[in-house]
Amino acid sequence: MSATVIADIARIAHWKQVASAHDTDRMLRWSLPRVAASSRRVDEAERALGRPLPKQVRDFLCLADGWPALHVDSDLFGTAELIAGRAQSLTDRPDALSVLDAHGLASKDVVVIGGSEHDLDLFVAVLDGAPTLGGAVLWIAGQEVDQFPTFEAFLV
Repeated sequence: MSATVIADIARIAHWKQVASAHDTDRMLRWSLPRVAASSRRVDEAERALGRPLPKQVRDFLCLADGWPALHVDSDLFGTAELIAGRAQSLTDRPDALSVLDAHGLASKDVVVIGGSEHDLDLFVAVLDGAPTLGGAVLWIAGQEVDQFPTFEAFLV
């Protein structure tokens, strides 16, 4: 992760704390990133997934092991969610399959890196060696909402 992205993560965390102080009714979760995962734990997640994570995602997990409520009510998954299988079960959703198919991708070409338990939001990282969009992140919520060229672009 570049120094700029690390600084951006700190900036986002700071503003989440400021917003939390003003949200006296606690309408939203204002979580901070989790403590970094060890390389061994990230290796374990990759074994559970049966494929390597995109490099930028792996680097992020070694900096922060996920970030609950990164985007409103959507979590950025950490190794616990990846190992438990929460992530990959979401790629079977018809909207996700449709978006992947439109890009010439299959479930095996991506890793779900985040999503919401209450909304349709789903964040999918395309594996580095995929037929198209390698390293990109797709935001899916019933359809493709946005596309980011890299995980770092998605994050900040």
